[in-house]
Amino acid sequence: MKTLDEEMNQIYIKEAVQKYLKTDEPEDMFLLIAQIVVRIHDNGTVPVPMMNSTSIVWGVPPEAELEDIFPEDEEPERRSCLIEHEDEKWFPFFTDVDELGGLEDTNVVEDVPIRTVIELAFNDEEVSGIVINPNSEAFALRKELLAVILNILDKEDSEAC
Repeated sequence: MKTLDEEMNQIYIKEAVQKYLKTDEPEDMFLLIAQIVVRIHDNGTVPVPMMNSTSIVWGVPPEAELEDIFPEDEEPERRSCLIEHEDEKWFPFFTDVDELGGLEDTNVVEDVPIRTVIELAFNDEEVSGIVINPNSEAFALRKELLAVILNILDKEDSEAC
């Protein structure tokens, strides 16, 4: 059974992507951008497969205990999985768990705010943008469109003050 976030992502984002892919009309792209902004305003989240970062430590004295190097209360750092395509890296943006294509079997999946995913992709110099549902629609939004979304949000935030 889908969560409310997944149902709303289906209605507002997935269906808007599918419509744009059928029509290729600029109005439908504007609609998609607006729908993403709506989901951000609703504090919408998306499932993000995460992987633990690997740490390599050199020059550890033989008498050192594992707890001395990696404290027990410190969780391993996690980061989003990335997609590499034609020498470009992309953040995957899944509208629901069904779109993960089995990644949930081998990765921890966290619900991450949509705004956070967009900001992470926009601010990472090595990333070209996001890919919405890479296992089905595979619709890419480059950083230029992510900037549009973030500018709309910033203007709305400044007008609200």
